[in-house]
Amino acid sequence: MTLRVFDDAGNMAETSARIVTYEDLPDNDAIPAPQSVNAECSDGVMTVDWADEHYRAKYILFRINGVDLDYSPVEERTKTIDEIEHSDDIVLEAAWMDEYFEVGKQARVDVACTESSGTGIEPVPTGIDQGFPALWALIALPVAICYAIKKYLPH
Repeated sequence: MTLRVFDDAGNMAETSARIVTYEDLPDNDAIPAPQSVNAECSDGVMTVDWADEHYRAKYILFRINGVDLDYSPVEERTKTIDEIEHSDDIVLEAAWMDEYFEVGKQARVDVACTESSGTGIEPVPTGIDQGFPALWALIALPVAICYAIKKYLPH
């Protein structure tokens, strides 16, 4: 809605406000879960975006693996969260919050998370990594010899 006001000199002032009307309000006063939240992460940065909103929602809250992480005003439509450690089991949840920070129902969000691209250098096996099986052989050989002597030679 836009309100325009003119004075006697012909000057105009204008202001706008968004008005949302609902034909059928929900029976209970619970805030439902967000429906259109997407998330991607790469190189330790998660980008979350959302398209919908709820008439009572002023903020959207993000939880990662059960920890309240951050929230943003609903109008921003996108949020960048830094310092995300790569993991195959990232659980992102989003929930609307009203102006009193009352949290609504949570929605679980699928996260497409890739590892850091880094420099493209692959790790090279060290001498310790390559020598580990040989070390086991050196330990196992004397044990096997002692066992054979005790078992097959007369006392």
